[in-house]
Amino acid sequence: MNQHQSPALFLVLAFALLVPCAVFNATLCIGQDLDKTEASEPWARFRGANGLGTLDLAANDAVRLAEKSNWQAKLAGAGNGSPVIYQQQIYVQSADAKSGTQFLQCFNMGDGAEVWTREFPGQPHQTHAWGSLASSTPTLDSQHVYFCWGSPEHTYLAAMTHDGTLVWQRDLGPNRFEHGFGSSPTLIDGRLIFFHSQDATDQELAPKFSRMLALDPATGDSVWETSLEKTTRVCYGVPVEIALPSGKPGILAADTGHGIFCLDAQSGKLLWEQPVIKQRAVSGALAIQGLALASSGSGGGGNQLVAVRLSDHEEVYRISRNANYVPMPVAVGSKLFVPNDQGILSCCELATGEVLQQQRVDEQRFNISSSLVALGNVLLVLSDEGKLKVISADEDLKTLQMLDLGEPTRATPALHHQAVIFRTETQLQSFEIKP
Repeated sequence: MNQHQSPALFLVLAFALLVPCAVFNATLCIGQDLDKTEASEPWARFRGANGLGTLDLAANDAVRLAEKSNWQAKLAGAGNGSPVIYQQQIYVQSADAKSGTQFLQCFNMGDGAEVWTREFPGQPHQTHAWGSLASSTPTLDSQHVYFCWGSPEHTYLAAMTHDGTLVWQRDLGPNRFEHGFGSSPTLIDGRLIFFHSQDATDQELAPKFSRMLALDPATGDSVWETSLEKTTRVCYGVPVEIALPSGKPGILAADTGHGIFCLDAQSGKLLWEQPVIKQRAVSGALAIQGLALASSGSGGGGNQLVAVRLSDHEEVYRISRNANYVPMPVAVGSKLFVPNDQGILSCCELATGEVLQQQRVDEQRFNISSSLVALGNVLLVLSDEGKLKVISADEDLKTLQMLDLGEPTRATPALHHQAVIFRTETQLQSFEIKP
């Protein structure tokens, strides 16, 4: 939960969806990540293709956004979950804070017109002060939109056609969490993957109930289920895909207990784990240029970003000063940009973790819950107060543009070649891209 859940609002990291990646090359090296693949729908899950948070533009010149939104659309409820895009339609979840009623809505990309709204019964429950009852991000493919919502008693996962017809719905059982529900589904190897993490403070249920599930997207039937009994704290990251030594797909994720770990996507078998994470893993794992990255921390501090080599699963480096907790970093070329939750942005060497530049994004309050995204060669850095800074994706970290969305937000923007879609607490806003 993009995500400021605590410092502890990991809900924003709720996110969304993986677009199937392009063809594996037979010469893939051991544990190679999939960050060079192409996607026909670049923002069909949380943070786009394989969760990388980047969108390349045809002309890689510095871009600007229009100074004013070209449209705004009122949501049926409030929330922190991020929008996703399929062709010319935008999908987003929201909820009524009093009744717990959940809404899935579809909007037209061009003018923000509401295409349809569907509502589902939900249960109000306590969340973190920065959380919401709709902190999840949908995922989608050419057939369906997949989405989830939860409470202490229920975890619902459902599939809807693009015209708003319910195909299937399942109740996966209870949740044990401290700050609210914020998990999001994704698609890997043609299956719907759901990381159902639990807080182990409930000794009777949680350690036995934390699990990774694979479902048939067409029917919702279970394909496999893998218990993750070492989990001690509920974690909200959305899994990503990597290539195994065989060239077949694997599932990369992070939690408190297993650390950074990998499952076989076809069988669910746990293949390896590197217990480099000791605190809560709010944001998810990333696979970039042969490295697996994941962060952990707490509302009281102690945040750390760890890089593990995918080929041998050994730790390569660890960033402990001004590391991220809720928001996720983004890589552009050989640089890794790390957003500290309190508004400090670092430019690091991706391969080594060496900090090249570090600066406060703004002299004023600039807490960051939304995950970092890169549009071409610029970074979109969004504060909880709805202030946006467009910053050069270079060592100078130069501010190129500043915008005000006019409403708080903890959601991660959705990138499209035509526009950037922002989700504030109660609205969608579209800003056209200006080369």
